[in-house]
Amino acid sequence: MYWGRYGDLSSASGCETTSWSSSTAPPGRANTRFTYSPATFVFDLTASIEGFYDPNSNSMISDTITVYLRSSDSPFPKIDSAKTYLNSSGQASFDFNNISNNTGYYIQIKHRNGLETWSSTVQSFTSNRLGYDFTDNSTKAYGDNLKQAGTKWVIYTGDVSQDGIIDLTDVIDILNNAAEFISSYVSTDVNGDNFTDLEDVLLAYNNSTCFVEKSSP
Repeated sequence: MYWGRYGDLSSASGCETTSWSSSTAPPGRANTRFTYSPATFVFDLTASIEGFYDPNSNSMISDTITVYLRSSDSPFPKIDSAKTYLNSSGQASFDFNNISNNTGYYIQIKHRNGLETWSSTVQSFTSNRLGYDFTDNSTKAYGDNLKQAGTKWVIYTGDVSQDGIIDLTDVIDILNNAAEFISSYVSTDVNGDNFTDLEDVLLAYNNSTCFVEKSSP
């Protein structure tokens, strides 16, 4: 067990780089450095994006997604964030460093054209691990703000402008790119096939007629 200016370093969850000078070191430990990396917290997410998910094959086109962990206290500031790919099963693991066990956080999901979605309640890490499945019940999202696709619940797509509502502005943006035959990784590609076309327009339009918007604390 080693002790330094920050205490018992053998049990540090760590983000300190500790060094001893000749005046502070135990005998024989002068100029010794111990580097500790921050503890890693793993969040296992299950979620599906409406336009990217095919209920017939029960699979999804893989795409990047960002998760923010937010404080449970108003105004719910961001505590940490991570970005990675959801796989074809709608699963992904995210690494976080600036959080703690046994502390409640809201889970906020952001996607390039998905509607911002929050967990219905705060969630806590235990032994540096947390899992959350948005697909098994609409109540997993704040305000039950999910759409049913087959047996799963999925995140609404079509919020191209990322303003928290799927409306005519999004539909027009998609339509304009469809008219230009845009074929690349863009926010107007609502179904993930790398083409912006009529199918993307219809996905956003159908959601816009239902006045779909984000729901958050």
